[in-house]
Amino acid sequence: MATAQGLTVTLCGSGRGAAASAAFSRTRADVRSRRWAVALLAPPAIFVAMVALLARNPDAAQLVLQIATVGVPALAAFATKDLSRRGWPAIVTGLLAAALLWSDELVGQVAVLALLVLSCVAIGSLMPRLGHPTALAAGAATLALTDVILVVLGPVGAAADALDSVRLGHLPSFGEAVVGNVHMGYGDLAIAGIAGAIAARSPGGASRVGFLTLVLFLAEAALLAGPKAYPATLPVVAALALDALWRLRAPARTTRPAPEPQPAG
Repeated sequence: MATAQGLTVTLCGSGRGAAASAAFSRTRADVRSRRWAVALLAPPAIFVAMVALLARNPDAAQLVLQIATVGVPALAAFATKDLSRRGWPAIVTGLLAAALLWSDELVGQVAVLALLVLSCVAIGSLMPRLGHPTALAAGAATLALTDVILVVLGPVGAAADALDSVRLGHLPSFGEAVVGNVHMGYGDLAIAGIAGAIAARSPGGASRVGFLTLVLFLAEAALLAGPKAYPATLPVVAALALDALWRLRAPARTTRPAPEPQPAG
């Protein structure tokens, strides 16, 4: 799961996200101000609304999974087409076939995870169109804080139980990632897509944040792993923050004036 989350961030380092950020910077100031609020509020609002819906009305899980059964492969195809223009049909078809044929086995679980990752890469590539990257970063941080609160209070666990209780015949479930006994919510991968879109503004940023996410996820798992759920959104936001601090300190080091030569004698 740590690799999946880090890979989601890294794969978002494509030209599509950077182009969207550049297009946003050319829009009028009044449009940017409105989009700032949207980028800040949309990620946590969508997350809270989905958790509340599933926690309070578990019967809605079937409809959510039916939508995900269509939406996730479609988004995965969108992302794969951008990453591999010639091979994307074979990649998506192969993953879908594995997910359908071995849905209850490890091969099928990994195929579903790959499709979820690719769908979140697609979300990440579209995120810069929503608003300013700084506002998106603030929205991601708000989502992570909300995730912590809802995990402690219990609605996240109730929403996960609602998704686990639904089976769509022989179709795989795209509501969350499951590999063995380890579960990861879709929001934990979606926030990685947002982080990748933000990090992609700087050269090599997505790769750096993806690696940091992997390391921090493993550290969090080592500390908190157990029977209880813990928020997997925190490593992504922490990785973004560490990379931002590193980039702020780097110009200060490179622009420091060289010492003046001392006169001889």
